[in-house]
Amino acid sequence: MTEREFFTQKWSEELPLTLGVFEALQSDKLDYKPHEKSRTARAIVGHLLGHVEDMIELAGAGGTINHRNELPFTDIPDAVAKFNASNSRFEELLKGLDEETWSTTNNKFNLDGHTHFKAPLGYTAWLLLLDTVHHRGQLSTYIRPMGGKHPDIYGPSGDSEES
Repeated sequence: MTEREFFTQKWSEELPLTLGVFEALQSDKLDYKPHEKSRTARAIVGHLLGHVEDMIELAGAGGTINHRNELPFTDIPDAVAKFNASNSRFEELLKGLDEETWSTTNNKFNLDGHTHFKAPLGYTAWLLLLDTVHHRGQLSTYIRPMGGKHPDIYGPSGDSEES
């Protein structure tokens, strides 16, 4: 298995886990944040929507990613639909990448109009996947204080084990 194939497998495995966290949120409580310095649940979901669009830009035209720090959505069903649609586009582009492009094509990652770093496509894809997992974990800590039930992520949650 190549690194790109392994990435594709991991990305596909993480997708339903991220969607499960989205779906555990309540649309009417998306302004929740645990601390004044924390992002709201809405901001984190919008940030994760941006990651998939960044991946599309990365796997498509390549060259430069103009990082989307937060994309708008109306409610959780809208966020789920947008995430699924973007992911479908990304997975199609990912299938078309060859190993040389994956490992050698350098891309600029622009943040707030400045180049934050330049790295091979594969490195940047892994960074965005790991950042997605990080922010999903952050968002998952909001679920219970928002009044929701915590979904299974890498095993059963206390909420799924309730009888």
